[in-house]
Parts: sequence; C-alpha cells; structure tokens
Amino acid sequence: MFANPAAERLFGWSQNELLGRKLHDVIHHHHPDGTPFPMSECALGEVFATGRSLKAHEDVFFHRDGRQIPVSCSNAAITRNGEVIAGVLVVRTSPSASFSKSGES
Repeated sequence: MFANPAAERLFGWSQNELLGRKLHDVIHHHHPDGTPFPMSECALGEVFATGRSLKAHEDVFFHRDGRQIPVSCSNAAITRNGEVIAGVLVVRTSPSASFSKSGES
C-alpha cells in the first residue's frame, strides 16, 4: 500500500501503520450514522470484484481520531493478465458530500 503525505495528514495514519491492513477497515468501516459498513456493501470495493472504475463517488471516510471526513473519490483497478491485483484510490475532501449515506452515489 502507498499513502502519500497528504493522505497521511488527512486520515491520521502513516504509510507504515497502514501496511498489511485493508484500507476499508481503517478509514471506511462505518456509515456516518455509526452502523457498521462491511466491505461487501462498499461501492469502492466493487472495483476489486468487477475491475470497473468508480468516479466522483461522494462518501464519508474517517480520521484516526474518529472524525468524519466528507470526500469525493475515484477508484480504479490495476490488472495483470485480466486479473485485478490492486487498486488506485484518489480522494479529495468534499464539503458537499452527504453525511446521510443511502448506498447511492
């Protein structure tokens, strides 16, 4: 996993602390209302199953200290020989992102 310095500041985790962890479990583990948000229900995670990119998806991620961070993000699969081997997540803070997540983007 690679996290640039801006991502480290935004989420409060260093790249070294993120190594070996699933990013979803660290920054996207709950809905804004506090209910658990399993990876199996995550639109960003579907990229790994389908290989299709997701663009301009508004969502809420979480800082290490628990603060909600409204974001607009895109996720693209990296493939080798037709198989998804990784993903690239680009995140921008977004004051317009909804805190009442309905599962739709």
